[in-house]
Parts: sequence; C-alpha cells; structure tokens
Amino acid sequence: MASAGGTAGGSTADGVFRAAARAILFPPTGHPRHAVYGTVLAAGLIAAQDPDQDSAAEIIAAVATTMVVFWLAHGYAHAIGHRVRHDTGDGIGRVADADADADADSGAGWSGARRALVENWPMVRASFLPLAVLAVARAAGASVSDAQEAALWTSLLLLCAWGLFSGRAGGLRRWRLAGYTAGIALLGIILIGLEVAIH
Repeated sequence: MASAGGTAGGSTADGVFRAAARAILFPPTGHPRHAVYGTVLAAGLIAAQDPDQDSAAEIIAAVATTMVVFWLAHGYAHAIGHRVRHDTGDGIGRVADADADADADSGAGWSGARRALVENWPMVRASFLPLAVLAVARAAGASVSDAQEAALWTSLLLLCAWGLFSGRAGGLRRWRLAGYTAGIALLGIILIGLEVAIH
C-alpha cells in the first residue's frame, strides 16, 4: 500500500511539475516562438546593463521598459504593414485599397494590432522569470553583478528548456536530443560570455 501511495504521490508531483513547466514555456496565448524570442531579447538586454553604474531596480526598469516597447512595436508594425500587399517594382510596394479582400480586412487596422499584441505577449512574459530572479537575488543580499549573472543563468536554463521541449516534440531522443538542446543553449552561453567580457 505504501509503495502504491508513494507511486501515486510521485505521479502527482510529476504531473504538477509538467503543468508548471508548460504554463511557463507554452503560454495559452501566442506562439511559443514569441517566448523564445523574448527570452533571447531579455538575456541580451540584461547582459548589456552595467552593474557598476546601475542599480538592480534600474536594470529591471530598463529591461522591462524595452521589452514593452518591442512588444508595442510589433503591434504597430502589424497594423501598418498588413495592408502592404506586394512590391510594385519600385521598392516601395503597393498599399491595399479600401476594397481589399475580406481576409485582408479581417487582419488590418486596430483589430489586427490587438491580435498581434495578444499573440506577442509571451515575448514580454519571457522576461518575468529572469527579472524576478534578479530582484530576489538582490533582495537576498547578492551584489548587483551577482544578481545580474543569476538572471542570465536563468535565461540560459529557459533556453535549455525550450531546446529540450522542442527537441522532444520533434521526436529527438538521447544523444540527438542532448546535442539539439546544447545547440539551442549555445546562444545563451554566448550572451553570458559577452556579459563577463564586458564587465
């Protein structure tokens, strides 16, 4: 009985872990690629900050603000660019007429921009965990530099998780999966190395 209970408990804990991982990595709105992009962008922005000049609060504010600006830019670009139908040969392109087909109209204007903002929100949300780690580490007494590095390592772990999940979804196993995950994580290692080299 105890063994069965232990197995059931382990299964429940595993289920909770998987659900939490999917909630972080695969948000209910938007495509996962936006979250991957957001993870890389957040890591690059965190790495670019100077812990000798900026406080943890200033780093968090700068990164969060930039992430939101990028997010809004995606919505704006969608609203403006969706009506550009095709190139006319002069390098400028032709703007769709008011009588454009229904498919174009359904994705144009502010309704399309709102949809783009919803779909791209995982890009912003990807910065939450690294920035939270930075804030918690600093509050726990770590230096700004150490808190910054903790946030970068968190971004690296997220990239590894993305590689692992996408590799498994693609049917990779064992050494092929490990190699694929390592390749995805390489970008995170480069960003962390850049931060170390600069500072």
